[in-house]
Amino acid sequence: MQQLPNKKYMRPDEVADYFNISRSTIYLWCDHGKLDGFKPSGGVLRVTVESVRRLEEEGLLRPVE
Repeated sequence: MQQLPNKKYMRPDEVADYFNISRSTIYLWCDHGKLDGFKPSGGVLRVTVESVRRLEEEGLLRPVE
């Protein structure tokens, strides 16, 4: 089973790979509050590892094995 990285934030492609879903789904979930994300000034979206962990703990998604 894949492990969450030891850092505070993940790129959308990392989260998508972790759950084996599309990047566009990650952006949609951030827009709708299912994942916590932010864009640093002029930067790319970052998703909090804590919100990814929360989805996993709620049993909504499982990481790719």
